[in-house]
Amino acid sequence: LSYHDGMAFSTEDTDNDLHRRHCAQENKGGWWFNSCFSSHLNGVYHTGWYTTPAHSPFSDGIVWYTLKVSEYYSLRRVEMKVAPAYA
Repeated sequence: LSYHDGMAFSTEDTDNDLHRRHCAQENKGGWWFNSCFSSHLNGVYHTGWYTTPAHSPFSDGIVWYTLKVSEYYSLRRVEMKVAPAYA
């Protein structure tokens, strides 16, 4: 997740990422995209494994890249918890 540290939240109508393309539109959901992601919990739920169109380098599923399953494996459910940095 540190890959996204300091990034502003991007949405389909507000592009705050560093990529030349619009990550929130390409990945179908808002996130603190860098260029473009190593995690994305607001993506589309696919039933497990899925493929993207041949022309697209983007995956639009609910993914957490360091899980090492695949960037094309959509997680069924995620939970994000926020805690103070000093805790």
